[in-house]
Amino acid sequence: MSLWLVPIAIVVLTLMLDQLLRRQVYRPIASLRDTMTRAGGGDRSARAPIERMDEMGALATGLNQMLDQLADFNRALEERIFDVTGRAGSHARRAHSGLPAHA
Repeated sequence: MSLWLVPIAIVVLTLMLDQLLRRQVYRPIASLRDTMTRAGGGDRSARAPIERMDEMGALATGLNQMLDQLADFNRALEERIFDVTGRAGSHARRAHSGLPAHA
């Protein structure tokens, strides 16, 4: 009778370990991967949920900080482009109207 208990105990322990790993490792990594995929696809609002204050939480925090910095960089770049193209458009309109370009 005790011979059956060992395999059953191994199966039960394996299932418990699997559930623990899924909750503690696999799901947080999948969440980070999904956030990176969304951000890489152009979703500027993509952010990783920070659910824990351990290594996984530190990874999520770091990813979010990086995405925030990229968003700030993109905003600044867009403002510069708008500023330059706005000035260039203004100069072109003045040239067509006969006004000096430096005015």
